[in-house]
Formats: sequence, C-alpha cells, structure tokens
Amino acid sequence: MPPGFDRYYAMCNPNYYNEKWSDDGKVVQTGKTPAEYTTSIVGNKTLDWIKAVVGAGPTHPPFFAYVAPHAPHLPCVSSQSRAVSSCQPLPVPSRAFTRAKVCAPP
Repeated sequence: MPPGFDRYYAMCNPNYYNEKWSDDGKVVQTGKTPAEYTTSIVGNKTLDWIKAVVGAGPTHPPFFAYVAPHAPHLPCVSSQSRAVSSCQPLPVPSRAFTRAKVCAPP
C-alpha cells in the first residue's frame, strides 16, 4: 500500500471487465458480468468506503478519496457488455469557459 493511504483499491491492468485489482496489496480478480464493470466497481467501492468513514462518527479525521476509473477509449464498452463503434461527445455549456473567474457566481 502506498505511504499515507488508509485504503487502497486499484486496477492492475486498466480494462472494463475481467480485471485484476490490488485490494490493499492483495490481488483479486473480477469477471465479465454487468455488475463487474470496472467503472461500477470503482464507484461502489468508493461509496462503501465513504459510508464507512462517515459511519465512524464525527471524531473521524478528515479524509480524501482519490478516485480514478478507467477512462473511456474507443471502442467504448458499456456496462451492458456491448461495444459502441463511436462515442458521441457531450455538449459543454460555452459560458463555463467564458467567465473570467470560474468560481465566481454566474
């Protein structure tokens, strides 16, 4: 486990399915079912950890979660196990890039 980490769960070879993970240094394998889509696993593991930290009560020290799911690459693979020939870009509101101070109210 890297220094400074209380919990470590990382992909050994980034993929969408059939992945090996380092779970606090122990290698575990996931399969090819829709529930084992790596983006879902990363999100669910993160939520479980945050719920456990918050459930420890107000005396728990502050925490930080670094979450890095496998980014989409062509061909994109959805959680329904179907390849998509191309990913359509999502529109981004142009005003997000035209304001002088992004943190300022619109």
